[in-house]
Amino acid sequence: MGKDKRGMPTVEAIFESLYQGKIHQLMPIMKKHFPELNLKAEDCKELTWIESALYFDDGYKRGESVPDLLNRHLNYKPKFFKAKSDFVTKPISREGLKTIWDTFMHLGGEQRLLILVPYGGRLSEISEHETAFPHRAGTLFNLLYYTTWRKRGHQEARNNLEWIKRLYNVVGNYIPKPRTAYLNYRDLDLGKDLSGNASYSKAAATWGHMYFKHNFKKLAEVKYRFDPENYFRNEQSIPPFRNEQSIPPQCPH
Repeated sequence: MGKDKRGMPTVEAIFESLYQGKIHQLMPIMKKHFPELNLKAEDCKELTWIESALYFDDGYKRGESVPDLLNRHLNYKPKFFKAKSDFVTKPISREGLKTIWDTFMHLGGEQRLLILVPYGGRLSEISEHETAFPHRAGTLFNLLYYTTWRKRGHQEARNNLEWIKRLYNVVGNYIPKPRTAYLNYRDLDLGKDLSGNASYSKAAATWGHMYFKHNFKKLAEVKYRFDPENYFRNEQSIPPFRNEQSIPPQCPH
């Protein structure tokens, strides 16, 4: 959220990216493909890769330097966050975008973000079955819904969780089904297994296919081969799955 020229609340759009090259190499590319952004050389910063890591973590805003990345004792204030995600395969209509912006405006909050991460390029050249990560050709962008808060208490947590769920539900009206999700934005709303006894079918029907699509079955078979007792697990881990074609488990010697 931000404010317009009149000081009224509005949705603020921020464009951040990492180009692995020099500014003079980037400018012609941006003018050709994204002229609407009217990017100027002074809008860019030339940094080393590790400096860019500090930049994207807002370290420079906190007055930190690269050596601080190794400091485990910085006095960070504890904070809480919740994230949800979608992979979008068709453009969202203008009507949909307006509804999403209006919802975002109505719900408000300074520390609440909707992040669009563009896909394509090299990602699309790799088959979705070549690695465990399937969200490749045909994916336009990833949506990250993100909210963070520092104040402790059930009410503060409830307000933020309700915000992210409401926005997620609204966006769901304007993107293709079935919905999918990004594993690294772990979302326990999709389902969870606290006992470690979730069946393959239950896991597949909840978080499994959303994270891994049709690769989930193969991953579950690999899990059976190397960890048939499901010793290594978490709330959304891949359960071992055995079928007649599965390779027998590998027993330690």
